[in-house]
Amino acid sequence: MPYHRVEYTAGSIKAYFNMDLETVRGYRLPLAAQGLLTSLALYKIRRFLETGLRLRTACDLVASEASVTSPSGFSLPSTGALLDEVRKAIGVCGAEGVFAAPPVTTLRCELERNGDKGKGKRGRAPAEEAQDEDTSE
Repeated sequence: MPYHRVEYTAGSIKAYFNMDLETVRGYRLPLAAQGLLTSLALYKIRRFLETGLRLRTACDLVASEASVTSPSGFSLPSTGALLDEVRKAIGVCGAEGVFAAPPVTTLRCELERNGDKGKGKRGRAPAEEAQDEDTSE
């Protein structure tokens, strides 16, 4: 190899995730919506721990365990259980009218097709117009 590199590794790395449930409650959303946000956050944490741990080149981390410090007695559910909970919460929120119906929004964008594609207000490319404005001052 033409270039060498020195690599440093830590004996262990701890990741901490904090969820401010009081802020979620402060939004004054219905209980179903609060449950959806909480379940979705836990799902995203679980998925990150299982699949998203290549944070830098040549840095592949593996989560060995997940523990919860507060509230006591709570353990992080499995990905499948959390996904089921998120899906169920979306259905409940939809039935209560606090979620989009249908839950997937499709956006359609119609492009204008004419001979002035990429042209500015004077019929020239925007870079040419900007150059004219700079020299006219």
